[in-house]
Amino acid sequence: MLQACFLLLEIRKFLNELKMREIERALENSLDEIEQYYK
Repeated sequence: MLQACFLLLEIRKFLNELKMREIERALENSLDEIEQYYK
């Protein structure tokens, strides 16, 4: 039971990191697009 809870926490942490990376990438992409637009 305890192991299952620990596993769920690990999975949640992993998913959060993935989400953060996706958000970072999306922000970088939009910044690039904005820079292109204003050149």
